[in-house]
Amino acid sequence: ARTHALTRRWAPWSWRRRVAQVASVALAGMRDGVTLVNVHLSAGDAASRRAAEADTVLGLVASRGRPAIVAGDLNDHPGSVVHTRLTEGGLRDTWAALRGDEAGATNWRGWVPATTRPPTQRIDYVLAADDLQPVAAALPHAGDPDFAHFAAISDHLPLAVTLETVAPDD
Repeated sequence: ARTHALTRRWAPWSWRRRVAQVASVALAGMRDGVTLVNVHLSAGDAASRRAAEADTVLGLVASRGRPAIVAGDLNDHPGSVVHTRLTEGGLRDTWAALRGDEAGATNWRGWVPATTRPPTQRIDYVLAADDLQPVAAALPHAGDPDFAHFAAISDHLPLAVTLETVAPDD
């Protein structure tokens, strides 16, 4: 595993510094394994910066030469430039693949710790190469028994996705 600075390379203690953590993971059924990338892209009105960060992430994925999973906080909505660049770059939005237009909100605009209201926006994703088939995706929902625990500790809900390897064509 290795960390790559996406912004502010020489400012490691800045809250504006964005990184991508890139790891190689061995998976049964995949000779070369997969590349796993964890990201947290720039926030706020930094759409052009996020687009550049997404391009860097795609470059990191391409340089590994194997199927990839990119997961994390893109700080952007479905259909945004960032989302479109990543999906056109060969990564499938697993939530959309399984749930279609279902909201899948993961974050609150104006979060208050321990809120009981549902989140309002989808900015967290698991994107995967075509070699990895999404079979399940889950988010805690307001009213679920453990929802209060998640809403108390973060302004993001955990998105859990199960992927299966796709058998290669022989």
